[in-house]
Amino acid sequence: MAAAGTALLRSMARKIARAPPRHHRLLPLGLHGRSPGQTSASRPFSSSANLGASPPPPTNGKVLLPHNKAVLSDWDIAKAAFSRFSTIWAYSMAFSSVIFIFGVLKPKLEEVRAKLEAGSERRLNDIQAIKQEYQRTHIEIDNMLAKLSEIKIKQTSGQRKEHYADQAS
Repeated sequence: MAAAGTALLRSMARKIARAPPRHHRLLPLGLHGRSPGQTSASRPFSSSANLGASPPPPTNGKVLLPHNKAVLSDWDIAKAAFSRFSTIWAYSMAFSSVIFIFGVLKPKLEEVRAKLEAGSERRLNDIQAIKQEYQRTHIEIDNMLAKLSEIKIKQTSGQRKEHYADQAS
């Protein structure tokens, strides 16, 4: 992904560097080389040399900005375009991430949480049912043991009575 982004940025920088320069260098001279007092209706296609205005200074493919009249090279223009593009890319990635997190991941996580809670409730119910069954079974076993001990006591007392009856006779 990073290699594709780098290739895209390199391609954009090359296109921007090869693009024809903008006419920013002509703005301080008036509207495209006309003298400030000349209207656009008189001789619209004549050159500025015929109008008495001086021709723009040669820039050798560099752009002269109107606000500070600094000369920018193609590399400076490419860096500015890259900076602008990287800023837009960063904001779009951040916005896309927020949409992905809150639009896709959060509902899925809530669904998983609900399933886990339902599973834990079912598990707790199963544990409670097993405990109740254990207690019921334990009580039944205690009752059976109590009855068995009563039967043994009766049998032993009955045998003693027979034993005493045999001895008495």
